[in-house]
Amino acid sequence: MRRAAAGLVLAAMELCAGERAPVTVFFAFEQEPPAVVFDAMRAEIQRLYSAVPLKFDWIRMQEAPEAGVLGEIVSVRFHGNCSLGGVPPLPDERGTLAWTSVTDGIVQLFSEVNCDRVRAAVYLALWGGERKRAQERLGVALGRVVAHEAYHIYWRTLKHAAGGVARHSLMPAELVAEKADLHPEDRAAQPKDQRD
Repeated sequence: MRRAAAGLVLAAMELCAGERAPVTVFFAFEQEPPAVVFDAMRAEIQRLYSAVPLKFDWIRMQEAPEAGVLGEIVSVRFHGNCSLGGVPPLPDERGTLAWTSVTDGIVQLFSEVNCDRVRAAVYLALWGGERKRAQERLGVALGRVVAHEAYHIYWRTLKHAAGGVARHSLMPAELVAEKADLHPEDRAAQPKDQRD
């Protein structure tokens, strides 16, 4: 409880100083991923949004502070196996990698990620020696998938960007490529309020 109160005080101090409060991501995994996957995912999301700039705080849903948090929140649930260890995944190109809830045309704060589809796409994209870094590349891919959903939430839009990780769909090779970014015009844009 003291940690939550300290977090609220720090967030309030940042707001008073004119800085943007971090986006709090409440998350839950059906199957806990290896630390390398989780760390690579968080680092990739932070890198992608550094030019906006947005910072992300990650809190497990079961550890959510009773007093709440300041600033924007996002909820992300990860379904399936978020690891590339063990038996290779079966190819599965059907359906989406992730989705964000929409009610009456309004983008909600809740996203879901299908880890089994993401890991199948990553496994397809990696060759030979690249597979030695499979867990890290899976984390990067998950980061890009979550960043795509965060785009819909942050800009409060059902539309997709013209390029970058927020375009309509990403090929397996784009999920694991060494370089990816938000589309330049989106990095400079300010979010819209859907209530306008």
